Amino acid sequence: MKTMKTSSCLSVNVRVRMLICLAILLATSPTRAGWTLVWSDEFNESTINPDNWTYDLGTGSGGWGNNELEYYTSRTNNVRIENGNLVIQARQESYGGMNYTSARLKSQGLQSWTYGRIEASIRLPSGQTQGLWPAFWMLGNNFGSVGWPECGEIDLMERVNLNTTINGTIHWYDNGEADYGSISSVLDFTQYHVYAIEWDPGMITWYVDGNPFLQANITNNINNTGAFHLPFFILLNLAVGGNWPGSPDAATTFPATMYVDYVRVYQNTTNTTPAGFSLSASPASLSVAQGASGVSTIILNQTNLSGSVSLSASGLPSGVSASFNPTPTSGNSTLTLSASSSAATGTFMVTVTGTSGGTTHATSVSLTVTAASTTTIPKTWYLFNTPVSGVSPAGQDLQTNRSGTTGWQPIQLITTNAAYWYSPAVTGTTAAGTWDFYLWSNSPGSPSYIRVDLYQVNASGSGARLIGSQTQNINATGTGNHPSLYPFSASAITFGNQRLLVKITSVSGVNATIAYNSNDFPTRLLTP
Repeated sequence: MKTMKTSSCLSVNVRVRMLICLAILLATSPTRAGWTLVWSDEFNESTINPDNWTYDLGTGSGGWGNNELEYYTSRTNNVRIENGNLVIQARQESYGGMNYTSARLKSQGLQSWTYGRIEASIRLPSGQTQGLWPAFWMLGNNFGSVGWPECGEIDLMERVNLNTTINGTIHWYDNGEADYGSISSVLDFTQYHVYAIEWDPGMITWYVDGNPFLQANITNNINNTGAFHLPFFILLNLAVGGNWPGSPDAATTFPATMYVDYVRVYQNTTNTTPAGFSLSASPASLSVAQGASGVSTIILNQTNLSGSVSLSASGLPSGVSASFNPTPTSGNSTLTLSASSSAATGTFMVTVTGTSGGTTHATSVSLTVTAASTTTIPKTWYLFNTPVSGVSPAGQDLQTNRSGTTGWQPIQLITTNAAYWYSPAVTGTTAAGTWDFYLWSNSPGSPSYIRVDLYQVNASGSGARLIGSQTQNINATGTGNHPSLYPFSASAITFGNQRLLVKITSVSGVNATIAYNSNDFPTRLLTP
């Protein structure tokens, strides 16, 4: 709660005034036993500090992936400094095609940390709060390159609707979106509370006002939690509506205001883990044909690393080039090894070297280059409901033959949890041209935005190379049970014991049901 934001104190004499000021300053000093304050924003300035905060603006993709109802702005109507608080205010007004406005601040590209105590003193909207969703949270720095949930998400505090508790949660990628969380004890939201995590290489612990209510084990990347050993940035926002809270009702109070007294970051001074990093490759072996490319992920495991890591490749055979995306990097990087049509054939050991602050580490990728094949890839692939083993994430298969099944079956509900279909591993070259994917579905009756992604992947399912991606509102492409055409243009692609992957995901709107009976409702992929 606000106790003091000014150095002036009123008293009957100077001596008493000095004693009162000293007592208050000692009582509110941002120090904690065993911790060193490394960054804070006390919001004592007249305007928001651009060295600490930037903004997400607009409506995002699909209402920021959650079907939120607000338009985020950086106007003082929605975000400002007031009486030593950061004020985030949601308003009911027509703006940018939406009926509500609010603000979402982030330290992305400005301030980020790996491990420590991260805390904020916040007073949330109280009273009639149906449809409101305030949050204090963090995303991995590599969000822009790997996306969500691969980057990881730490929710220090979320409250929805009239809930008397807050939620603490982590989200990450483990063969799909994974999450783990819990709720706090009952809170009085007319008051300020300190929401915090204490985060180290083994554990993340959530607190409200110093009382722990959740712990998550991240030791040794257990359950694929490696994202939580990389740098994260902070976000503060007040969302209106969305998949979780639903919409505001007639009783919801607007404007609704979230007050942030301070945000502070501490580092542990009693058990500091030395800075460092290591590299590994996944997969550690690739096979590519002349004229084709292979992809491996260079995994950067780092601890308290200041700065980024520059990557380079050596040991490349004649006619093979290497590229990294991104480099330098503070997270994982995608290594693409491309063989020209005249590249040397054989098996070679490619060394990937990372350098940061005078420290160097390396890993290796075994590369096999095979002669170009004149075999062509089959023209038509039908979706089947037979599980495919040996690929990650698990999926169903693509086959070149038709099934004997008739009628509206098999079917699958398409949700935000992606569905996958893999072809057998093939070797050959496609022609340049258009790949046509026909998706048979119902007409849901409301907008239903379905994304189809087409990839070339290794036999294990790793090393995905995007061929094309397209999103359509399938409710607008026809009525009743009908096909939606997704065309992708691509140059010739060479496969060396690799698979085609079709990934189908609901982006926003209502879920749709697809059918993949290859006789009556032939959901299928046609290569050029």
